[in-house]
Amino acid sequence: MSYMAMRICLLLIVSVLSGCFNRDEVQKQAENYDSAEQYHDAIKLWSAIIEKYPNDVYAVTSRGNDYLGIEEFEKAKKDFLLGSKLYYYNIVALSNLAYIYYHEDKKYDSALFYVNKAIKNKPILYLKYKSIFSEEARKSKKVEYSMKHQYNVEYAFLMAQRGLIYEKLKIYDSAYKDLSYAFRSGYLWDSVPEKTNILKLKLQEDTLKVD
Repeated sequence: MSYMAMRICLLLIVSVLSGCFNRDEVQKQAENYDSAEQYHDAIKLWSAIIEKYPNDVYAVTSRGNDYLGIEEFEKAKKDFLLGSKLYYYNIVALSNLAYIYYHEDKKYDSALFYVNKAIKNKPILYLKYKSIFSEEARKSKKVEYSMKHQYNVEYAFLMAQRGLIYEKLKIYDSAYKDLSYAFRSGYLWDSVPEKTNILKLKLQEDTLKVD
């Protein structure tokens, strides 16, 4: 048994012997494994949480992310589907479902369905971001800027994602509109392929240039 496997076993055994499942401690260790990209170890701990709390949307979505990290796409899809049902505004699950349907399954209509749900829910999620902070913090320009920046980055990513899906579906006007938005935002230059046919053809009429 590897050292990491022993640590996982000891953590879970201690939780059991103590008479209560220390969810916070298990989650903290799982997140540490995620940060180190030790996805197999993280999956074991997220699974332990899910066994105890089957409707824990954070654990379900986090395990889905880890399955995605090790390219077990069907298991990831299962977790993301559950995560999106447990929490309607689960942008991470919806966006990752779109990713899997686009890149792995090549089911572009399904990819479009999920990314549209994510985009539709995004403004509502921004309001939920604001609710996390105290009233005093919400008045801070720094906090407000941080929330808006995070919102803009994530929204630009979703628009780029949908634009590429539209391209596959040959809905070129919509693809151009979404990719242009992401391109202009300045947040996702590296994430929007500069050589996308739509951008090369249609940005000739724009003030932006594609090398």
